[in-house]
Amino acid sequence: MRVDDLRHIRQALDTADLVLIGASNGLDMAEGLNIFAPDAHFAEAYGDLAQACGARSVLEGMFRSRGNLAQAWAWQARFACREWLDYELGAVMGPLRKLVGQTDHFVLTCNMDARFMRAGFDEAFVMQTEGTVARMVCSASCCDERHASAEAVRALDASIVKGAVDLRLIPACPHCGAPLTLAVDEMRLQHPDAEIAGQVDVLRNLHARHRGGNIVVLELGVGMRNGIIKQLLAQAAAGEPNLTYAIFNYNQVVFPQGLEARCVGVDGDMAQAFETMARL
Repeated sequence: MRVDDLRHIRQALDTADLVLIGASNGLDMAEGLNIFAPDAHFAEAYGDLAQACGARSVLEGMFRSRGNLAQAWAWQARFACREWLDYELGAVMGPLRKLVGQTDHFVLTCNMDARFMRAGFDEAFVMQTEGTVARMVCSASCCDERHASAEAVRALDASIVKGAVDLRLIPACPHCGAPLTLAVDEMRLQHPDAEIAGQVDVLRNLHARHRGGNIVVLELGVGMRNGIIKQLLAQAAAGEPNLTYAIFNYNQVVFPQGLEARCVGVDGDMAQAFETMARL
């Protein structure tokens, strides 16, 4: 990690007309949330749920609980409470929000924890490609209606006993009566809903307005498996004459083909990098 590279990125952000942000699990990991690992945070926040079903990570717990409504909602409610409602700005998101400031921006993220909105980003400019814990949908897919989840997840989390929620507290779809579930869908972009379609238009219009201007792309912890985010960012960046494409990752800094000359790679601790940029 070179200070000169961080200074270059900071200067580009200070003069940017448009900032495009792509974020994946690496961003959450930089702030202490690793859904793949049995770390200290997992033991503290999910230990009781893990003991009930034998899971060794958040992801495994959510997978193992599928098919058991009370257990599935226990993991969903706990995750929503701890990682969304209880979230306080971390070492990356805090400086990021300040660095972007009032500059036009758009976020593409596969993280379902809705932390960008907790940090003050407008949801209209945040495309959550795999859904969000901040909304609920009908588990029977009878409609596309989305419902706020905060009140429900708080009540459900408080009801957990031996790894399961009180089934009587699970909200029902007002149209068909089926249980609601969190609006998380890793295949969301393959069957885009009205919200996604509207956000595609927002991104397209933003890009058209600033075409040829100073464009900054921030790729935050996006691994090679998150090809759709990398693809969308590279498409938006292609052909831009005043582009700075900054990639923050740990041992996975890969420049988009054809954009190498415009790229800056920051390999290492993302939290340290953003804390440094905020001071420059």
